[in-house]
Amino acid sequence: MRPLFILLYLITLICSCQPKESKHVLFIGNSLTYYHDMPSMLQEILRQNNSKISVEQSTQPGISLSDHLNLNSTIEKLNSKHWDFVILQEGTVRALIPEAMKYQFGPSVVKFDSIIKQKGGTTILYESYPISKYPEKYCYPSFLISDRLAEKDYCSAELLNSDQEFEVIRKSFSELNNLINCKIAPVGTVFELCKKKYPELQLFESNDDTHPSKLGSYLIACVFFRALTNENASELNINFGLNPADTKIIRELVDL
Repeated sequence: MRPLFILLYLITLICSCQPKESKHVLFIGNSLTYYHDMPSMLQEILRQNNSKISVEQSTQPGISLSDHLNLNSTIEKLNSKHWDFVILQEGTVRALIPEAMKYQFGPSVVKFDSIIKQKGGTTILYESYPISKYPEKYCYPSFLISDRLAEKDYCSAELLNSDQEFEVIRKSFSELNNLINCKIAPVGTVFELCKKKYPELQLFESNDDTHPSKLGSYLIACVFFRALTNENASELNINFGLNPADTKIIRELVDL
């Protein structure tokens, strides 16, 4: 019996030493993704955690997912290799205006998801975060949404506070999840939690700029680290020159 135990031990040891399987991740989105080169920040976090996940992106300023579907560089990137995970990020306003959800955001997500699944990949949605100063009402003219709509402006409800705005976002992403049954990376959820518990932390580039600050981009990277690996962000030890006390708070919030 002893040789059998030794053999089983050796097999277990060999299996445990095998390198992690390589996986490929593609972000498709706009500046809310690429600000402070967040995908590279995520890649460095993964590298320091000895992960075999590689991260790439197809991003441009101000571009929608609908635009990406008609962008040769994005479609070529999507077809260039097998992507284990494709992360779709849309501008927050399109999650707030019902007509933009119905005619643009939703159909674009469904189309991308179909392409991703045909290639054996998994779709992850980047949950939007509130961007408003209140009260606020967002409007798009019909030509920015769909040529099937009458020519007029289409608007969100009047948003009175961050809680109200995030409730609309959450409802929109729930509708998207019902359409494609996907994973949602809770970026907006963690943003809102941090704003409430630690309002002194600056998550935006400035009071007049809704892009993420470097700390905000760090938060986003940590959310995706957890979403991609199912490992605790609180165990990470990487700061990118940010205040270590602040990054510790962010990592702990991501794990809640």
